[in-house]
Amino acid sequence: MDYIFYTSFSIIFFILGFVSTTNLIYNEKALKGFIYLTTLLPITKIILVYHLKYQVSIYYFFFIPLVFLYFNKLLFSRYIEKKTFHALVLILLFITLYFIYFFINPIKNVLAINVLKDIKPFVLIFLSFLFIDFYKDKLKRILTKKFCERLILYYFIISTLFFYLLIKYNLHLVLTDDKYFTINGFRYETIGTYFGIIYIINSLFQSKKLSFKTIMLVLIPTLYTGNRTLLFSIIVVIIIFYLSKLSLKKIKIFASIFGFLFLILSYFINKANELSPLFRFQKLYKSEYIIESLVNRYSPFIDTIKSYSISEYIIGTGFGQTFFIPWFTWRDNIDDYNIYIDNLYLTLYAKYGVFFIVIFILMYYYLSSYLSKQTRFFYFVMVLIICITNAMVYQFNFLWIFILLAMPFRNDLGTSVR
Repeated sequence: MDYIFYTSFSIIFFILGFVSTTNLIYNEKALKGFIYLTTLLPITKIILVYHLKYQVSIYYFFFIPLVFLYFNKLLFSRYIEKKTFHALVLILLFITLYFIYFFINPIKNVLAINVLKDIKPFVLIFLSFLFIDFYKDKLKRILTKKFCERLILYYFIISTLFFYLLIKYNLHLVLTDDKYFTINGFRYETIGTYFGIIYIINSLFQSKKLSFKTIMLVLIPTLYTGNRTLLFSIIVVIIIFYLSKLSLKKIKIFASIFGFLFLILSYFINKANELSPLFRFQKLYKSEYIIESLVNRYSPFIDTIKSYSISEYIIGTGFGQTFFIPWFTWRDNIDDYNIYIDNLYLTLYAKYGVFFIVIFILMYYYLSSYLSKQTRFFYFVMVLIICITNAMVYQFNFLWIFILLAMPFRNDLGTSVR
């Protein structure tokens, strides 16, 4: 059943990508279809086996025609986007140098699949460039307030239905036999979650009016995720954004209001029962939990670098480096040696040493290529915070999130705000 689902939607996404790059009549409709499917389909960890095979998610197939089109243009046309070409050169240079290093200083028992997993984040960043370069004009026409808020409403309905089924009927136990989901709290996070989040943040940055209804339609599904780091990053970015616009007097007023709201939120968190998405936040009020959690979470990194030579502390060990994850041993069909840990900085440092900064340079270059100085700063801060507890570039949702960050959402009058 999972292969039927995976194959069917992979073909659908490929067809949408093909039509969006070749058919002048239906290309915009195909792009809309891609946005709708990517946002509304339950592409989530709970049903990973249905939408991810060999590290390739179903929505990646949309990009295949786009890649062929770009390299055809690169070989036979004089005009290509300089920023995308520069990113490609940097990516190829970095990969080439570390391949050379890989053969000079090979890791014992390295698997080819793990090498490919390490190359994948660079490919996804490049695909983000391609997508925005090719579709930016069409996106400016598509991403109206009406389109976005309709999509947000549809996502709210679908995500709420799924979350209800998870709580009421244990839907996750029907869809997966992974022991992880049988003992952990209910969490429903799809790649569609991020469409509403980025839309709301973008609207705030552009001083666009948002209704209370729209805010609630985005906030409630965000709480379904139970993703504490994501929520923290959003709050921090919004606070910094508003503080940068206020006088000292208004900052004091803002701090008082925020403190009051924080107390209210704390009350509801402390009163939350085990089935509530707020329940996971109770532990954040205990310092011993935070310390123990961080030590446990990062212990695979510490155990890995204990045996490093001096040169490896500077250059890393290169592609294919894995980490032994003790708490994976009880999960079926999960390799005990994982390609990343829950911190992108430590993950990349173990692989590339001090040169891990290259991937962050690429991410910032991408944001600076399409966003204003202010917007790219806040989005980059948000990414940096998320990376503290999430190796996001290795996740199946990374490509879609990164594309969303540079989406040219329109204002109320229907003109581009970028």
